[in-house]
Amino acid sequence: MKTRNLYTKLVLGALIAASAAGAHAGKLYKWVDENGRVRYGDSIPPQYADKSNQTLNDQGVVVDRKPAAKTPEQLAEEARLKAAAEEAERIRREKAYQDRILLDTFTN
Repeated sequence: MKTRNLYTKLVLGALIAASAAGAHAGKLYKWVDENGRVRYGDSIPPQYADKSNQTLNDQGVVVDRKPAAKTPEQLAEEARLKAAAEEAERIRREKAYQDRILLDTFTN
């Protein structure tokens, strides 16, 4: 009985210690510096905040990825592509409407 009680106390103590260690563990970040070297830390330095980085869990597995901030040229290209896609969709809808009118007008 004493052995079982001691074993239970040891297991409970280990569980409490493991949960306390996990509760105090903060996030870990991974980024690449200006020299191309991979860096790790509990916070990202301000000069790398707009660069691509990853958030790691306690086991070192990537749980979140943040892409680099887009340049003004990339933003302008995205806006241009979006406008072109919207125009193509407008033309497709207009053509479908005209086709429907023709089909409704000439049933034979």
